[in-house]
Amino acid sequence: MAEYRTASLAAMGIDLTIALGKFTAAAITGSSAMIAEGVHSIAHAGYGSLPGHEPGGGSPARNGQQAEEGKARNSWTSIVAVMAFTVGGAIAVYEGMRHLLRPTPPEHVGWNYAILFGAFVIESISLLAKARRLRVTGSSPDSFPPARQRGVAKAAVVLQSAVTLLGLSIATAGVYLAAMVNPVFDGIAAVAIGALLITVAGALARNLRRRLAGEDATSATLEDVRRIVRAENGVENPTRMLTMRFGADTLLLALNLRFERGLTPAEIQSCIRRIEGEIRRKHRHVKHILIDSEAMTPGPKDER
Repeated sequence: MAEYRTASLAAMGIDLTIALGKFTAAAITGSSAMIAEGVHSIAHAGYGSLPGHEPGGGSPARNGQQAEEGKARNSWTSIVAVMAFTVGGAIAVYEGMRHLLRPTPPEHVGWNYAILFGAFVIESISLLAKARRLRVTGSSPDSFPPARQRGVAKAAVVLQSAVTLLGLSIATAGVYLAAMVNPVFDGIAAVAIGALLITVAGALARNLRRRLAGEDATSATLEDVRRIVRAENGVENPTRMLTMRFGADTLLLALNLRFERGLTPAEIQSCIRRIEGEIRRKHRHVKHILIDSEAMTPGPKDER
């Protein structure tokens, strides 16, 4: 989606400008917490500019090649994001430990407060704008289908800014305590920010593992599919369901169904069409539905 990509590039520019301000303040004041926050802003900017992370972003896969490209793009996006936050976290921890070993009193702390306050205002406005946009678009049946169905993409967009605000809060506390109590608090804040970045990297890595394993549908989504199947007369519960994501809004669903005795092939075909239509209507990101060919032949019920 071109509009979202434009907004992402604009946000990246803002993040890089904030990062430059933080590094400038760090050079003037000698604050390791500001260095850690500068690294945080760079990681945040890089992640926001990557394709495939945005909710509902990307184009639906229309053939096998596009599906594989979408899956590869999302996987590489996650890999790069994990590396960026991991390296950023390691740098922040290193700077914090270096300051803890040789704590120095901060100088000209007003620079730190000015940069952190400006960043806090910008990120707060960004968070409110994202939350408002998701609240409005979430009610539309054609917008952000994965965010509405899975509840993950929407949380990721909001948490992206929330984590940034948390990092800013940690840096502000560290800078204040370093100036008022003890310089070691500046190093402690940098280590804490590094731990935050590494935690984010761990969460992204877990999400990547689920994608590679094909675990892209939540239990709520699968249960809704079961309800749709059970609503059809002559169809038992799906004996097996598999899902795999091929893009930001493209999900493949494979079903293994068993039909009761007495149904004709025409009735089975009609039943399958109704099931597919209802699934696509309720879950618009399910672009591909596969039915096991064994389910096309009427047979006895499976023993429970």
